[in-house]
Amino acid sequence: MSEPPRPDVTQRRRSIASAAIDVLADHGLRGLTHRAVDAAAGMRPGAVNYHAPTRGKLVALAVEELFSRDYELAVAHFADMSALDPTSIPQLAELMASFIEAMTTGPARRRTLARHLLLGEAQFHPQLRDLFDQQRRAFVRFTEGLLETLEVPQSALTAETVTVVVDGLIQRQVMIGAAPLPPARLRQVFTRLLLPWNE
Repeated sequence: MSEPPRPDVTQRRRSIASAAIDVLADHGLRGLTHRAVDAAAGMRPGAVNYHAPTRGKLVALAVEELFSRDYELAVAHFADMSALDPTSIPQLAELMASFIEAMTTGPARRRTLARHLLLGEAQFHPQLRDLFDQQRRAFVRFTEGLLETLEVPQSALTAETVTVVVDGLIQRQVMIGAAPLPPARLRQVFTRLLLPWNE
């Protein structure tokens, strides 16, 4: 059984993955080269090759990192979900709308750009597609746990629906040419989605 990577190696890989995400956000798939990631990570030429000798390994590192960061953001954002009144639609709508804002601004926005670029590439690479599928299932399970806390009926089916809506809204705010929906409009969208929970 192999030993887990040393902390410094793990940090180096995360730095490389973060640099790869930045390169994708700034230059697209064609710009994702080892040389570009070396430069973005502030490493000497060829350093990235040691940790990610192939483009596939580099892409896998980026995917794992962006999902890890997004998952951390989701866990932190919904940490106090159990303290909410499950019958308070405005409270829930506000929390979910603010999550969309958090996922579509700052560093998270760059991860969104990178993720959607890589999702397109995943359609032609089964291993990458499997990695996306695994990560998405983790988010659905996370959402299902939140819904169970709120005693939402049919939480498994509802979790899938909520995940699709949230992902679609994130995509709309970042990837689609239309002007992003303002916070008030996002709250309206989630209010409509959440109303049946109280029926």
